[in-house]
Amino acid sequence: MLVSVQQCSCHDRLLMKFTFPSLSDHQCEKFSNFAEMLMQANLQYNLTAVRNREEIYLRHFADSLMPLSVTDLDLFKRKAISMIDIGSGAGLPGLALAVARGGWSVTSLEATGKKVCFQQQVVDALDLANVRVIQGRAEEVAHEAIYRERFHLVTARAVASLTALVEIGLPFLRPNGLLLVWKGPAVEKEIDQAGHALDLLHGELEQVVEYNLREPASWLDVPVNEDYPDFNLVMIRKTSSLSSQKYPRNYNLIKNQPL
Repeated sequence: MLVSVQQCSCHDRLLMKFTFPSLSDHQCEKFSNFAEMLMQANLQYNLTAVRNREEIYLRHFADSLMPLSVTDLDLFKRKAISMIDIGSGAGLPGLALAVARGGWSVTSLEATGKKVCFQQQVVDALDLANVRVIQGRAEEVAHEAIYRERFHLVTARAVASLTALVEIGLPFLRPNGLLLVWKGPAVEKEIDQAGHALDLLHGELEQVVEYNLREPASWLDVPVNEDYPDFNLVMIRKTSSLSSQKYPRNYNLIKNQPL
């Protein structure tokens, strides 16, 4: 067992509450509890490099929710979709989006056992009935019939190169589904490098949305340096079904022989 909400400091909870536009007080309270669990778990396990409350709120939670704030695609406004978060780590962005969109069916896929265990504790503590946490490697799970071409949305945050994520992520998507990838400032080169993979896997670049965390920092009343870097949300549309079962390949090939 890692940690429960009841073990966390009530005094610390009163110091700062999470807030984000369009979320209810009840949803924001879930994020506050999520942060408490993450801070406590980080005392025992190296789940994330971000360890204090302010940074968890800004760099993990707000960052995970930015697609709901800065994009205008209809998909993010729909009440019910199926999504899978690959390489989900401590549950970000998957569990964060599950809190914000209670009607979405969210699968959180992570290979490391301690992180899967932590996520399941969060799901249970926050009563996230719309989440399924599974342990496995995405490039292997993508070949399983119950997951292949089943999802409207695939998310990946701080996981791998864009080329690798195209190969791993697009097989999970149903036709017309969307791959959403969080990337840093220098994204143009990665997009160029992913061109061949997009052609092979029936993907098409739909949007790249630049954003900065200065605005959510103001919502949270968190100080942030004015030269805080810009980030990018890369959105790739799957244009048609995949007839080939070849992709994704094993990870050594994905890493050492990129498409």
